[in-house]
Formats: sequence, C-alpha cells, structure tokens
Amino acid sequence: VLAAVGFGAAAATVAERLAAQPRVAALRDRVERALLAAGEVSPSLRDDPRVATVSHVAVHGCDGAELVASFDLEGVALSSRAACSSGRAEPSESLLRLFADAPWRASAALRVSLGPETDEGDVARFERVAPEVIARVRGAQRRTKR
Repeated sequence: VLAAVGFGAAAATVAERLAAQPRVAALRDRVERALLAAGEVSPSLRDDPRVATVSHVAVHGCDGAELVASFDLEGVALSSRAACSSGRAEPSESLLRLFADAPWRASAALRVSLGPETDEGDVARFERVAPEVIARVRGAQRRTKR
C-alpha cells in the first residue's frame, strides 16, 4: 500500500515536471556555456537528442573527482561519474565504452544535473564559480605533474 501511495504521489507531479523541461533545458544550456567559457571543455553528445536535466562534459587537464571536491567547497554539488557508477573510484565502464577512442574523457568527466527545482540563482552561482574552480584544479594538477 505504501509503495502504491508513493507511486501515486510521484505520478501526480509528472505533468508539472514535463512542463518545466523547456526552462530546465535553458538553464542547462547556460551551465554548458559557463563550462565552455572555461576553455578546453568537451561537451558529450551535445548535438544528439538528450534530456533537459543533465549536462555532461570532459574537462581537459582535470581529474573529475578533484573537480567535484573543488565545486563542493564552493557549495555546488555535481558528479564526475555516470549515475550508474556513483560511489566507485575508477572511471565509469559506461563512459569508457562510450568514449573508447578517448578514454581520458571518463577520468575528466563532470556531470551536472538540474531539475524543476533548479532556479536562476543556482545557475548564476555556477556561472560565477565554474571558471575559477576549473582554473584552480587545472593549475594544481599541472603543478603536480612537473
């Protein structure tokens, strides 16, 4: 009974969540522009049909886990792994297969998830901190490779 009630509550929000998708897609596009402005960022499957709620990129010269930790210090929560491989330290198998010709992308991955709850302020904050965070992580990783 409890599961049926929960399913009913979730189903009741479907129309509202679907109606929000164009707004969420516009926010996702702003997130991607901020990431691209940081330079040396490769969007994944950007020209293919995709959901409005996820942006996935590979950030050249950065370890995804380092990026996640640095963004977390700025109050921004994201992921460096595919959702199906969260909690693992090694690169996602699905990303390694998807980018078999460029396996570095799996280690340099950054996944930003948005939803109807994401607002302009969230994205504005991301736009402010993203270039700084990426530059800081990239610089630190270059120094450790010397």
